[in-house]
Amino acid sequence: MNPRLCARLLSAAVLALSCQLALGASTTPTRIVSTSPSVTGILLAMDAPLVASAATTPSRLTDERGFFSQWAEVARQRGVAVLYRNLQFDIEAVIAADPDLLVVSATGADSVVAHRSELQAQGLETLVVDYSNQSWQDIATALGQRTGLEQQARAAIQRFDQYTAQTAARITPPPGR
Repeated sequence: MNPRLCARLLSAAVLALSCQLALGASTTPTRIVSTSPSVTGILLAMDAPLVASAATTPSRLTDERGFFSQWAEVARQRGVAVLYRNLQFDIEAVIAADPDLLVVSATGADSVVAHRSELQAQGLETLVVDYSNQSWQDIATALGQRTGLEQQARAAIQRFDQYTAQTAARITPPPGR
């Protein structure tokens, strides 16, 4: 084979591989931050690389930090930091968390969509989730696709479906209607 042609083919292969690696790095986040406690539990169930989450006002539904009780212990074990408390948006806290993906809600008390232009001005890649018209399973699937965690999203959904089926099988309906 022509040595010049071999060199060109080798250069093309190296360039193609470099482009693939660069694209893969940009599509797989390693520092996810959630401004939506309503979505944080889904991210945790998917084993997403979540580093911080906004917290709601502490109540009997949360731990002392304002993380919902159903996932607060998992967040503690994984070292998820409180981004800001009482759902009081703090852009400086978001910037300091240095996310490579910011997950925000389009609706609800935890929505910060009104601040989207500020976030984008900071160069923060932002994924807006609308949980008002989707199931958590749909949201998990979309998050899985965006983060490269499709398999983990499917596994979380399967665990839930299995738990639901097992629980339903143990329930004896009362007689009557």
